[in-house]
Amino acid sequence: GQTWFAASGDNGVYDCRTHSVTDPRTVDYPASDPAMTGVGGTALTTTSTPTPQTYAGETGWTGGATIGGGGGFSNYFQQPGWQAGPGVSEPLFPNQRGTRQVPDVSSDADPNTGFDTYTTYGGVTGWYSFGGTSAAAPLWAGFAALYNNWAILHGKPNLGFAAPVLYQIAAHWQTYPPFHDVVAGGNGYFPAGPGWDFATGLGSYDAYSLVRELAAIPYLPPGPAFASGGPGYAAVSWSPPPISSYPVVNYTVTASPGGQVATVGSTASSVNVYGLDPGTYAFTVAAAYAGGTASTPTNQTTVGQFVPALRQGTPWDGGSDAVGIPAGAVDAYFAEGTTRPGFDEYLTIQTGAGQAVNIDYIFADASVLTKSYNLPPSSRSTVFVNRDVGPGQDVSVHIHGSAPFVAERPMYFNFQGRTGGHDVVGATAPGTRFLFAEGTTQPGFQEYLTLFNPGDVVSHSTVRYFTQSGPLAPVPHTLQPHSRTTIDVNAEAGPGLDVALQVDADAPILAERPMYFTFNGWTGGHDVAGAAAPSQTANLAEGLVRAGSFIEYLTILNPNAGVATVHLSFLLPGGTVVNPKPDLLVPAGSRATVPVASMLPDGTSSSVHVSSDLPVVVERPMYFNFQGINGGHDAMGLPDAALGPVAILAEGFTGGSFHEFLTILNNSGVTTVATVTYYVTDPTNNTTSVIKRPYSLVMYSRTTIDVNQEVGPNKSVSVRVDTNPDLPGTGPATPIEVERPLYFAY
Repeated sequence: GQTWFAASGDNGVYDCRTHSVTDPRTVDYPASDPAMTGVGGTALTTTSTPTPQTYAGETGWTGGATIGGGGGFSNYFQQPGWQAGPGVSEPLFPNQRGTRQVPDVSSDADPNTGFDTYTTYGGVTGWYSFGGTSAAAPLWAGFAALYNNWAILHGKPNLGFAAPVLYQIAAHWQTYPPFHDVVAGGNGYFPAGPGWDFATGLGSYDAYSLVRELAAIPYLPPGPAFASGGPGYAAVSWSPPPISSYPVVNYTVTASPGGQVATVGSTASSVNVYGLDPGTYAFTVAAAYAGGTASTPTNQTTVGQFVPALRQGTPWDGGSDAVGIPAGAVDAYFAEGTTRPGFDEYLTIQTGAGQAVNIDYIFADASVLTKSYNLPPSSRSTVFVNRDVGPGQDVSVHIHGSAPFVAERPMYFNFQGRTGGHDVVGATAPGTRFLFAEGTTQPGFQEYLTLFNPGDVVSHSTVRYFTQSGPLAPVPHTLQPHSRTTIDVNAEAGPGLDVALQVDADAPILAERPMYFTFNGWTGGHDVAGAAAPSQTANLAEGLVRAGSFIEYLTILNPNAGVATVHLSFLLPGGTVVNPKPDLLVPAGSRATVPVASMLPDGTSSSVHVSSDLPVVVERPMYFNFQGINGGHDAMGLPDAALGPVAILAEGFTGGSFHEFLTILNNSGVTTVATVTYYVTDPTNNTTSVIKRPYSLVMYSRTTIDVNQEVGPNKSVSVRVDTNPDLPGTGPATPIEVERPLYFAY
């Protein structure tokens, strides 16, 4: 909070109109505002000896009926909850109890004992003594500034909003009496007296004692807390702490056993803690302050078995695709995610070393739910997000561990009658720029942009849209700390556009672009994370054109000020390369769409390598009917510099109506051998195994692997594709690009 001190006035209760006793009794604004600390007036007495003089006492300042420190009750503001203590709501005016009372505190305001000031104002030059509550209020402000400086040097929180703190200190924990309680005199109407009074409030400060009291105020725990169990979750509620000098930053609710933590904002008073196994739990509700915490326990409660939402109707059929990454990391971020009705969300994690990972779920209201998982080594693990966060949540995710891992987020949906799924590999770090080549608001398409701010500061972002005919006006967005934001691109950019995107932010964020569609009679969706920068090269391993069943496009964003000349090389199985002519010319600041069927014979499967004289961004959306399964998927092209001899993918499944493939692009002039390591989990008995197989990768070619045939049915599987010559039977080390198209009826 902020500290504001306001003078209560210099005419007692008659500070309105003519300052006459015939005027209505009033209090001054803004001193009467509950957001202010109102300062009244005293007359100071000091000792005559020794030198320097010392404090001898104070009385309420008055110079007659209409001269004195302002005080009384407000006719407009209700009494704030923090204004309580001995003397507050005195029986002088019982009908006015419950209204804001003034002043809160006081200080010397008597011109006769006031502040010597040298002045040249109005032609008068010399030293004069001035007073009034307009001098008393700055005296309190000066104390607050000095205290705040001392607090910073000694690791204490700033004073913040002063009034609640001062009333709390007046009522409690007075090891060192912090106020001079003024009990004599008055303000011309109200007398001063013990405790709080309408003439001098709580009194004036004893600076040394008040500093010690401020430093000694404890962190207060929340009020009574209560827990009630449900199927897979518990509802926990609490009341806020009593008024404290330190503002609450947030609340954390910790489950025992298990240690699951939910973090919510400072105004929250309840949270549902999901992802709990059946059993008996108690919880601890902790109020977090800038310098410490204080907690309150709940009762014990019983949690039942989680019951997933029952899906009605036909299976959700569709497809997804993801691009392998060359190495794991200790962090993975996902901007998109939802458990609204019609959405099932998962996290799949491939680990090398066994480790515990923490999953932070970040919601639109900036609350955070954290859950820990112990993951075995050399394995693939699956987390059902709906179980962890409960229904109806828009959620971003940050997974963090102690050893490198790879994570993906597959989602399955029925969105407004469009069934399908999409998937992305987790970003290993946030960034300040994201670019997307694909996107459309044409009829049948619904496009979104999801932005995730994982940091502690506000991120100011700008979204720029690029159409076939050029850029649109940029749109600003403010992203609160630890929050997820969803932008409806159809509404923001407008309908009927093929549109690429660029997102810039002044603090690191994450960005994804989920899309849902009805196209060619097929329904589905796809999603990608944004590229960090344009590049003069791009690689995509998957691709197929087949009349009536596979429609493939390339979308190219040219964010530059000049025309980009783009060359395409299609790499076919067996090493054939097709170089369509002429090269593409993509105008400055625009997006181009290339139907691949116009460049390759029908029935051709291919990979593509893109080169450009200017940096561009390339995506490859595909729409399909695969053995009666219709949908679409999309992938972001990787630049040459991002390719390496290893590619890792965490997601994969061969059960039921799932059909998984790997497509591998070898754009080098060397034929090599790749080892594919399959990390397999049998969901029926949770057993794990590792399978390794070699595959020949012909130079300048695309290779396809049917994963269902390699590992068998009903398996959850992660993969690592490796041309590292240190592995027996592999090499030479060759940069590759690997994708995993997956088709399903979920």
